[in-house]
Amino acid sequence: MTFSEPLLQFRHGDHICVFYRSEDALAEVLSPYIAEGLRKHERCFCVQKPHITARIQNDLRFIGVNVEAEIAAGALEFHAIRETYMPDGSFSSRKMMSMLKESIERAVDCGYAGLRTAGELAWVGEVQDYCEEVAEYEAMLQKHSCGRPVTGLCQYPMQSFAPDFLERILQHHKLRVVEAETATRATMEITDGSFTTEIVAEKFLAKPRYDYVVAHAASREVVGWGRSENFEAARRQSEETVHGHLRVN
Repeated sequence: MTFSEPLLQFRHGDHICVFYRSEDALAEVLSPYIAEGLRKHERCFCVQKPHITARIQNDLRFIGVNVEAEIAAGALEFHAIRETYMPDGSFSSRKMMSMLKESIERAVDCGYAGLRTAGELAWVGEVQDYCEEVAEYEAMLQKHSCGRPVTGLCQYPMQSFAPDFLERILQHHKLRVVEAETATRATMEITDGSFTTEIVAEKFLAKPRYDYVVAHAASREVVGWGRSENFEAARRQSEETVHGHLRVN
């Protein structure tokens, strides 16, 4: 594949949430996220609404992905929401975790570098009975993802949920992709213990630029900042800033 790397990149063990207001904003995150997984030879497991599936596939074709070939090879999978989250008519966090563990093992056994998932959770706002169970599932995902060859992205439309529920969900994700206030930037927030890092990518510069700011999560006091020419370097430098303050304290 010859398409370029996405502005925001992820590692195995990352558990990411996207709180989105519009499907345009969601697609701007999803399509490069899935393309990155294919580039890294990960199996991509997507649970989406039918029209979002079609949109992602068109986006992938536009940037040079042979969608039909990837699907035929088993590298790219699209699944319906109900049949994935509620195959027996109800949602079970433990059954979902069992399915995830099996999917990771199958991906690795088939020679993939890991598993990359993207799941739409809008249905939870329609079936309020499962809010508690889904929050438990997210906590289990956060714990299980660490150190394993899996990258997971969870999608929540902001207008479908109460703020307190979204705040609870946010607590179970180390990473959050922030919907941009301007079309020229992409932003990711990383929570690491008592510190929060914000990495901002400028989209339309001839030469990529990444600015990061590290702050105390509670007080928002800034403890470090910097700039890099690639995302991974910006993330690594911000982590070094966090770890340096942890050693001092």
